[in-house]
Amino acid sequence: LPPAAANCDHDCLVGFVDKYLAALLRHDPGKDLFTADARFTENTQPLQLGDALWRTASAGPQGYKLVIADADTGSVGFYILMQENGNPIWLSGRLKVVEQKISELETAVVRKGIGFGKFDRTAISPLWNEVLKPEERRPREELIAIANKYFDALDHHLTDSVPFDDNCFRVENGVLTASPPVVPAAALAMGGEAPPASRSGGLGTGPKGRKLPDVGHIGCRGNINSNMWQYITQIQPRRCETVDVERGI
Repeated sequence: LPPAAANCDHDCLVGFVDKYLAALLRHDPGKDLFTADARFTENTQPLQLGDALWRTASAGPQGYKLVIADADTGSVGFYILMQENGNPIWLSGRLKVVEQKISELETAVVRKGIGFGKFDRTAISPLWNEVLKPEERRPREELIAIANKYFDALDHHLTDSVPFDDNCFRVENGVLTASPPVVPAAALAMGGEAPPASRSGGLGTGPKGRKLPDVGHIGCRGNINSNMWQYITQIQPRRCETVDVERGI
């Protein structure tokens, strides 16, 4: 019998994201990168490999590229700023690698002018790639539980259960939407020169034209406690498939 295929470790999984992006820019998924029965979705729609963004991608990562690898499950998540027909887009998704081929590809695309976002973000926070000391790490199950507490806080407004750090900041599609009064160095490194500025007109309008308050400068806990997210009533179903214990992600 031939030897079993070697497991895909952290660096191997990161490499598969690069291979996927290269194929995307070639507008050709090729014959060897994916399994014969690989599944592909874009914005939840099942599609054929080679369709959708495969036809329109025009430039690779434009500065911001976040990759989160989980060798235990063979899954790797990514959040990337790139271009489609010369226009900036946020591309996020997940690959699953089985026997050195991609068996699943889930993607979500946020396009400028259609979705909320900042499309000139230059860098990720260095915190994402910081390998934690062994005593700082938490088990996989605990990391998933903490993530679910955050989602529970958003859709059930139970903020007191979330263990926010005092220096917590949140970035959504490149926009710094929550930070402490003094922005931590990690946020400054990714272009957050100052806390989100107060604006008398608020942040704009939410669902049904409701005015949204400007609460970006009061931290992650205060931001959620402001009731700004009352219109979010359900974040279900949830699948926590990509966990990096070494980095606390």
